[in-house]
Amino acid sequence: MNERIINLFENKNNGIFSIINSESYVKFGEDAKISHNIHTLGTDPELIPSKGVLRGGHPQMHFVVKHGVKNVVYYTEGFRLKNRNDYIRDIVKFTES
Repeated sequence: MNERIINLFENKNNGIFSIINSESYVKFGEDAKISHNIHTLGTDPELIPSKGVLRGGHPQMHFVVKHGVKNVVYYTEGFRLKNRNDYIRDIVKFTES
């Protein structure tokens, strides 16, 4: 089970971290698109479909992951801003050149 959760987050092609990163550096990216894209990952048993309206009436602003016996709600509001760190991005660009 832990391996599936790790893969859900770390898969380079379509994992949660990959989705967050790609949306964070798109010029007109949106926090709501992060959760929308995560919901399109398919039928992963560790990814719980969101039901109802949570936090501020935005059902699209969260996703739920089953961690063992507990479901954890991740709110995507502010994810882009928190994930964007221009200093780190500049270092990566510098090391790639």
